[in-house]
Amino acid sequence: FDRAIELAPKWADPFAQRGQAHSWAGNQDAAIADFNQAIELRPSDSWTFRARGGSYHLKRQFVAAILDYTRAISLNDEIADYWKARADSYRDSGNPSAAILDYTRAITLAPKVAAIYRERGVAKHQAGQYDPAIEDFTTAIGLDSGNPDLYYQRALSWRAQGYADIARLDIVRAEERAGRLDWVWRLCADFFSWLGDHPRATADAGKAIDIAPKQTENWRTRGLAYLASGDNTRAIADFKEALTIDPRDVWANLYLGHAFERLRNDANALASYDRGSELAPRAAEFWEARGNLHFSRGRFDQALIQYDGALARRTNFSGDWQNRGKTRLARQDAKGAIPDFDRAIELAPKSGEAYLQRAQAWRSVGDLTRAESDAATARSLGYRGP
Repeated sequence: FDRAIELAPKWADPFAQRGQAHSWAGNQDAAIADFNQAIELRPSDSWTFRARGGSYHLKRQFVAAILDYTRAISLNDEIADYWKARADSYRDSGNPSAAILDYTRAITLAPKVAAIYRERGVAKHQAGQYDPAIEDFTTAIGLDSGNPDLYYQRALSWRAQGYADIARLDIVRAEERAGRLDWVWRLCADFFSWLGDHPRATADAGKAIDIAPKQTENWRTRGLAYLASGDNTRAIADFKEALTIDPRDVWANLYLGHAFERLRNDANALASYDRGSELAPRAAEFWEARGNLHFSRGRFDQALIQYDGALARRTNFSGDWQNRGKTRLARQDAKGAIPDFDRAIELAPKSGEAYLQRAQAWRSVGDLTRAESDAATARSLGYRGP
């Protein structure tokens, strides 16, 4: 492509094709630069706008991606892939309603493509439309019955409605079709852990390891299954194996810390959290984990420092505000805790725990009316305390 561009610098095709090659190689900035040049040379080409939108999507610049997909559609609105691509960006940017409309248009243009039904099902699940999501996954299965991921996705929607037994049947169907796909065995392991079937979970994760022993996520998955079963020793061994394969595995450090913490080996737990924090200094999870450890040991001043650090890195997670609020409450600072619980409830208005914690704070400052109101709300949400 470089030679073609050198010989014909006013020809759009080599720029567009080199841009695609850069995108496939993971260099989205270089891809966008080439797509820009191709668009300048041939602004009427819908495919190049679609391709540049794909690079913006991979960079998680969804607004730019949507604008490019919209330009592509304005130039040619009869290509299902353009509508699906824009729908993907709408969905991944948190707008499932717009995504569903675009997926529906794509299905009109390509009614036999299972992948589009699958993606619309994911968007409907994201929007809380679980039965319509199941209908889409079922249609996709009818078109591509050998795809294990479709059964997994349908199981998620069954699970969201509390139908654990039906969800399990779909996970078994996914297992039957998993073959040598380690990621499918990994997903099945996660699901069985949620179901509480820890032997099945560890067995499925073990199959993933057998297929891809150098994939650290497989070791982490089995380690988490052991951790959920209470087998902290085996969990530690698996997390350490992941770190042997990749010493810079951020999440293996986090999970290893959790396992040590359960064994009340605080020194090793904190060391693991510290290593992970050094590898990912913007990750709030390590600050949260250190805060949780200190709080559980009654070291409230140290916990507060760590929760402050978590909030400096992540402000839209209600749990961080709850954590700091309960720590302030434990330090006899009920007045300071109330704004933290306010923010937690604003972010997660269905959290009965946050209401009950704020009720405790109101009670501590002598406002029994507000305390009873919050306690009543917590009860209405099905939460009565630990």
